[in-house]
Amino acid sequence: RPYRIIDPILYLAASSLDRHRLIKWPMQWLPSYPLKDCECGATAAPREHYAICPLLQPMRHELLEAFGTIPELRKEEQDIDYILNSLPRSNTGLTRGKWKTTWPALLYVLRKIDRLSHPNEDYDDDEPASEEALQGSTSELTRNHT
Repeated sequence: RPYRIIDPILYLAASSLDRHRLIKWPMQWLPSYPLKDCECGATAAPREHYAICPLLQPMRHELLEAFGTIPELRKEEQDIDYILNSLPRSNTGLTRGKWKTTWPALLYVLRKIDRLSHPNEDYDDDEPASEEALQGSTSELTRNHT
């Protein structure tokens, strides 16, 4: 972010695992090191691989459709970086306009990158669906305003 604010990834509605991924991506800790092979067969798949990974393309397409137009980015920047830098500053913002579909899609893409980059890990199948992040923020907003 070009200006000093508390980064919205620290407080927008997300599960603890999704928040972990939201923090790791901009720090370039997702995928983690040492790099592992992706489930698609790419060896030692770096961060850039996940922009073209065939197993991730349907989810990335949904994310980009939900977000809308992204300008031309610097070589080292990815569309996920741009979307993270465009986040609204409140949970209320997540419930309006494009963010109702962009936020869950973003959480899902980061979750999928995490899983594809750790193919031998056991994941908690009880992890809440990314769509539930908005349901939680909506009920919290309702509770706080009544």
